[in-house]
Formats: sequence, C-alpha cells, structure tokens
Amino acid sequence: MWKYIGKYLPFAILAADFMLGEVWMDLLQPGLMSRIVDEGILRAGGSDLQIIKKLGLQMISLAFLGIFCGSMNNIFVHLSCQNIGNGIRKDCFCHKVLVGQSPQVLQKKAGISGETQCGGRGNDHGLSHCGRLQSSKSIY
Repeated sequence: MWKYIGKYLPFAILAADFMLGEVWMDLLQPGLMSRIVDEGILRAGGSDLQIIKKLGLQMISLAFLGIFCGSMNNIFVHLSCQNIGNGIRKDCFCHKVLVGQSPQVLQKKAGISGETQCGGRGNDHGLSHCGRLQSSKSIY
C-alpha cells in the first residue's frame, strides 16, 4: 500500500494542514463573539461601537479564511485519493484481470506492437502497464 500512498503523501499532508487551519478558524469564532459581548456591549460606560465593528470584521475575515482552508483541504484530499485509487486500479487490472492471457492476445486487444514488460516488473503479459492504461497517467 505504501508504494501508492508515498507518491502523494505531500498532498495528504497539505490536506491535513488545511483541515487544521479550518478547525482553528472555527474555534476562534466563539472567543471573538464573547469579546464582542463583554467589551463592546456589556461595557460599564455603555456600548463601544468601534470594538464591535473591529471584532466583527475579524470574525468575518476568520470565517473567509476558514472557507479557504476548507476548500483547499477538499482539493488536496481529492488529489491524493483519486491518484492513489488510480494507481491501485491500474495494478489490479494489470495483475489480476489480465493474468493468464498470452502476450500476443493482449497486444492485439490493446493495439500494441513490440515486446514490453507490464509495470516494469518483468511479468510475461507483454504490455507496458497493460497497454492503454499507460496513457491514463495522473495529470497532477
């Protein structure tokens, strides 16, 4: 499994970092709200509109930063998961479905000429990572 995950580990780490950023932004909101109430509304001398505006803008900024972090988390999670799944599917198709068929039959089905090795591991399938699957490399 590690051979599939290792290649996309930086994407997974970035996804976790952005998730932590999103959670952190969500956890800061109640503290700012309590400061608005305590310092801006329930102040001994009356309401302080400047503090309310300042802390309100901070809350809005943190909310947008949380949205950004959540969106980036989704992007990196999907990049890593889709590419890992693609690698697993390629190997499963190559090594499970096509095992037992002669290299000539597989080459004819895939429209390939010449002797190559499946996945570079010396299998006798006669295909470079099972023919046309080679062209579906990751775009990321």
